[in-house]
Amino acid sequence: MRWDWQREPSMPVWMWPYREKWSVEASAYWNPISTESLRTKVLGAVVGVRRWRFEPHVGFFWGVHSALAQYRVGNRNKRYNGWAVGVGASAGYSWMLHRRWNFSLEGGIGLYYMNDTRWNPAPPPGEDVFLRHYRRIALAPAKLEASFSYMF
Repeated sequence: MRWDWQREPSMPVWMWPYREKWSVEASAYWNPISTESLRTKVLGAVVGVRRWRFEPHVGFFWGVHSALAQYRVGNRNKRYNGWAVGVGASAGYSWMLHRRWNFSLEGGIGLYYMNDTRWNPAPPPGEDVFLRHYRRIALAPAKLEASFSYMF
């Protein structure tokens, strides 16, 4: 289990060496936060491939990944309900701390197609609730990660 910059738990399903300098990773993300002023439900998955400079899980790497997410985010004034799909690229560095422990830093950018519905859950008295449908393509930060890993 690791935590990314949004403080959401993520679980790498697997990450194994594929060939001499390649590895594959699949991660799932779930973010069910509910407070008085903010409510989020984000469910996502990322599948990626990394190319290591020397050997898997040690040193510099670059990677490509694809992502899929469904979200429902809102506060008292606005709500968003939708999904996103995209691809991205990242680069990072991994340090071997001990025989089975390592620490990695990774950052990346991605291109996402987003489709959502927005509305005001509490309109002023006498007004209707208007649903607005949005479709857009966004260039956004895809990964910003610091992780400790135990390798079996």
